[in-house]
Amino acid sequence: MTMSIMPIHSLALENKNIEIPQTTNQIGNNGSINKIKFDDASYDPFNGQSESTPAWAQGAYQYVEFNKLKPFGAELFQGNFAGTFQTDVNPEYKVNPGDRIVIKMWGAKSYEDILTVDLQGNIFIPEIGPVKVKDCSVSSLVGTIKSAVAKVFTDNVDVYVNLQNSQPIAVFVTGNINNPGRYAGSQNDNVLSYIDRAGGINSLLGSFRNITVKRNGEIIKVIDLYNFLINGEIPIFTLKNNDVIVIGQKYLSVSAYGLLKKPATYEFTKNKHKGQDLVSLASLDANVSHVQISGIKDNTPFNKYLSLKEFSNYELNPDDKIMFISDNQKETILASIVGPIKGKSRFIVKKGTELLDVLKNIQIDESIADYASVYIKRKSVAEQQKIIINEALNRLEQSSLTAESSSVDEANIRVKEAELIQDFIKRAKNTQPDGIVVVSSYRKIKNLILEDGDEIIIPQKTNVIQIGGEVMMPKAVVFDESYSLSDYINETGGFSQRADEENILVILPNGQVGNIKQLKIQPGARIIVMPKVDTKKMQFAKDIMQIIYQIAVATKIAIGL
Repeated sequence: MTMSIMPIHSLALENKNIEIPQTTNQIGNNGSINKIKFDDASYDPFNGQSESTPAWAQGAYQYVEFNKLKPFGAELFQGNFAGTFQTDVNPEYKVNPGDRIVIKMWGAKSYEDILTVDLQGNIFIPEIGPVKVKDCSVSSLVGTIKSAVAKVFTDNVDVYVNLQNSQPIAVFVTGNINNPGRYAGSQNDNVLSYIDRAGGINSLLGSFRNITVKRNGEIIKVIDLYNFLINGEIPIFTLKNNDVIVIGQKYLSVSAYGLLKKPATYEFTKNKHKGQDLVSLASLDANVSHVQISGIKDNTPFNKYLSLKEFSNYELNPDDKIMFISDNQKETILASIVGPIKGKSRFIVKKGTELLDVLKNIQIDESIADYASVYIKRKSVAEQQKIIINEALNRLEQSSLTAESSSVDEANIRVKEAELIQDFIKRAKNTQPDGIVVVSSYRKIKNLILEDGDEIIIPQKTNVIQIGGEVMMPKAVVFDESYSLSDYINETGGFSQRADEENILVILPNGQVGNIKQLKIQPGARIIVMPKVDTKKMQFAKDIMQIIYQIAVATKIAIGL
């Protein structure tokens, strides 16, 4: 069977108030879009750019309030370093008393043993005597022992040497650390391991850029963790027993949030820094155009609003709160088509483009597309529906929890009723409205200006009727013109005990929702039998019934008590 593909504008779109512009050319087989010609202008609503949903809309860039920000790098210390140990040996490690060394000799002399370094720093090899290995590096240990062996066995003796394990050490961690103290570990563990064991750097006072390691009261290393966070660089050196790691006080820091990948408080090593220094650390969204700054300077609160270019030369102040925003008006919006279409389903169109401008520039499969039942799913409508439902639920919750009782028996009833209502509210708040905007009725499509993120839904033709809600067995039934509502309900085994037989909703293929008494059952419709609320026993029955109805209209789901 050959499919018939036709532009949707071949449908008789009837609207006396709207003159539907015609395209200068028909859409070709490749589905290309042509310019639309108006009486006074010619423009291409599809700008042809290869544009995708911006990262901000996709959730890659999260909005985080400044008072919830953590220091840049705080995710380092979550126990990942503390729970690991290093099995390989640092070549620069110096042998100490108590270390164990594996020695094997073969050839003219056979010998194998694991020797412990004594308090004088020696190991004793039979027939060779004591060999001083204290302070030998791992890389030079083999040579030291081979030299000692060669003095006794000059020919045909091969030697294998390996440091089996080193002595554990204890390192002090102090300063602006969450849990200062003395922590055990290996000499091969790096500074990050000991900081992690001490609970991480104090987020309010501690510095990620001013960490010192002291030995015998003298500083032997100064560490800036930003080198590790940004470039993956960390100093490699061997810690010794009783070394002290000191977390210094935080340098000048500012809070950065808004349109950036890493909302955090950023620390700077010098007293004077420019905005460009912050931009180079934080990964900004490409759409950032302006910066909002608030803070205190010379004991006086201030606010600034700068372009991103002006911010580059702005001198940062301690505890500045800096929000990166996009203040450029978008010239285009993204609209998508869902349904049996041919060609691309996502379009970048100029702001102000109307529904009909898009519909007549797509191709559909006429044999299966119910193009007379087009409707729109709109994010802003879904958000408003969610707000209305939540406000009603909050009022219901407050009323149920503050309801007065005139007797002990009535109080017990109200407690049980409140429990039912709380469970209902919990389930109801998890529902998500679909934000449907009905634009078609009686084979007419009304026009409207599209919004960014609109989904234009073209339903598929079907003669199936879905029946759900408070029925014995929810079922899909083939549409029959001779069937009444009772016939469809009988197909499901009849109403359930909780069914409200006077309150039955019908959802038409075009997204329209109404009472069965107002809307006629059509092919592709859904029938939802609403749950009944006992108005005599429930104090807030009317409020609950209203909310149940609102949820059913917004989500196409019937939620009962």
